[in-house]
Amino acid sequence: MKTKTTASTQQTHQLHYLGAAFILTSFLIFLLPNWGVARTDGGTFTIFCANYAIAFLYFVILFATGKISIRRMSIQLDYFYLFLVLAIISCYSLNREINIFHDSAPWLEAFITLFCAALTFYSFNKILPRLLNQVLLFILGAVWCCGYTMRFTYYRST
Repeated sequence: MKTKTTASTQQTHQLHYLGAAFILTSFLIFLLPNWGVARTDGGTFTIFCANYAIAFLYFVILFATGKISIRRMSIQLDYFYLFLVLAIISCYSLNREINIFHDSAPWLEAFITLFCAALTFYSFNKILPRLLNQVLLFILGAVWCCGYTMRFTYYRST
């Protein structure tokens, strides 16, 4: 019985680390045009396809391992947070090819980057110190408040 629990815990840590590695890989692929690689018209779409494939692969892995289940209508949030960060990177990668989002102010770009970093680190909340978890929750709460406020401001102005 103890061996099964250890194997299950090891698989859990592997999926977390795999998600973090996918995020790092996807982020590095996202930065390629900033470094002068793939600046052509088709190059940015190829980068989007690579980021989308990474996000889709992680989703399939989560679905295959039962971390996301339709039958039980359950999602283990620690893994879903990592998938959401991959999806955000994929969306902003597509934004380079097709204008989905309006141009953001630099402070908003920094805020979104901070949000993604906080969400990635918070997915490891079971192994992080309590103080760091509280700081991450403060950051995530601030992002939520900012997004909620911006939503009402946007709809009132249009």
